[in-house]
Amino acid sequence: MNACPHTHPRPRFRPAAAGLAVLFVVALCGPAVAELRGPTEAGAARPAQQVIEERREKMKRLGGHMRAVIDYIKGGPASIDEIATRTEKIRSIADEIPALFPEGTAMVQDHGTATGAKPEIWLEPAKFAAMANTLSAAADKLHELTGDGDRRAMAQQFMLVGRDGCSGCHELYRHKLPGTD
Repeated sequence: MNACPHTHPRPRFRPAAAGLAVLFVVALCGPAVAELRGPTEAGAARPAQQVIEERREKMKRLGGHMRAVIDYIKGGPASIDEIATRTEKIRSIADEIPALFPEGTAMVQDHGTATGAKPEIWLEPAKFAAMANTLSAAADKLHELTGDGDRRAMAQQFMLVGRDGCSGCHELYRHKLPGTD
């Protein structure tokens, strides 16, 4: 018997109403959930060709900033303010490097786009990230030196950026493709 003295009819399950409720929740929460996914997850959902092209463009910009700084160090006409901006952009791109290399964008994978990204990047992700951090720290120090405008001190630090940051990473993780810097 019922423990409750009042008898209530049992609510009926209505699949159509349940389906509408789910659609309503997804419509309201979907964008928020998508924002919670990190850049790596969102980047991994894009075609490998698009990710590789975006990475290539970002690295070309990094190279352009590096060339502008070395031109300044050699006595070029750029202002120290411009060079400070460039060194900040070098550091900023360095911070993004690990996210620029999502799974599925190595040179040995069948995605139809030429890339020099060696598989070691994904076999040694902590070491790869540490190399990007080395570049970021060296670029940050270079940025600090722009405050003095001392080209000689900047030249010494720039050598560390290139040797310990760029070249150190390229030796381990990049296969040079024909026609690339």
